[in-house]
Amino acid sequence: MRRLPRRSEALQLLRSYVRSLERRRLGASAEVREAICRHIVDLVALAITTHGAMGESSLSAVADARLSAALGQIAQSFDEPGLTVAVVARDQGISTRYLQRLIETTGTSFTARVSELRLQRAFTLLTEARDGACRISDIALQVGFSDISHFNRLFRTRFGDTPSGILGRGRRT
Repeated sequence: MRRLPRRSEALQLLRSYVRSLERRRLGASAEVREAICRHIVDLVALAITTHGAMGESSLSAVADARLSAALGQIAQSFDEPGLTVAVVARDQGISTRYLQRLIETTGTSFTARVSELRLQRAFTLLTEARDGACRISDIALQVGFSDISHFNRLFRTRFGDTPSGILGRGRRT
């Protein structure tokens, strides 16, 4: 049996996953938990089979694991108004720019991904609202928007209708 180098990127990422799981910061949905399990197995294999220098395919596996972990964190905490790319990068133990590049490989940006998740959740809340006690500003704040006019502009651009229009349709049905 031989010792693994402490500075092995795969081993460091594996430790990060385990710490996050212990703190219950990851694994909100079955899909995220399954991805985490696959990545942990891959990272164990990487840590065991590499001796510090990792090949191109290994870097891709580590990058994929980092991306999945970051997307899982974003999906779990998109409704927090203070969620920023810097916060996610810090929690994942990587640089802000590296995280931005990883997310850009999915064809979108951090801000666009977070906004889309917030808008989808707001749309769901607006369509499910049946009572008159629901206010659009409350929903916007609940899903993580701190600027109501910004929320209204993004919502109209994304769904082709205003939040009040969607809310009105939900009340009529």
